Amino acid sequence: MAKNPRNYPDTMPSAESGRLMTRGEKEVSIKIEGKTYNYLQPGWWCSLTDPHDMEGQLVDEDNLVAEMERRVAKFKADNDCASRSNEASAYDRGDDCRGKGSITGI
Repeated sequence: MAKNPRNYPDTMPSAESGRLMTRGEKEVSIKIEGKTYNYLQPGWWCSLTDPHDMEGQLVDEDNLVAEMERRVAKFKADNDCASRSNEASAYDRGDDCRGKGSITGI
C-alpha cells in the first residue's frame, strides 16, 4: 500500500462526488512521443482497480511521484529515439524526438 503522508486517513469522501476514496496505488499511464509508460500512482482513489474511473485526489508527495515518473518516461523516450538514430540523424529521418508528453489517468 502507498505511504500515507502526514497521517491522513486511509479513506475519505471525494470532494467532487462524495464517493468514498481509498488510499492506495493505481496504475496510470504517461504518453510521451507516442509511447505509453505505466506506473503506480499513490493517492486516494474511488476505485483502485477500474482503469476508467480516474476520480481521486493527490497531495504534494503524490505529485512528486507523478513528476518523477514523467521525467523517467521522458528519459526513456529520448534514449529510445537516440538508439534509433544510428546512421541517419533523427532530423534527417523527420523524427522529432523532442515531442511533448502527456499524462493520462491523473
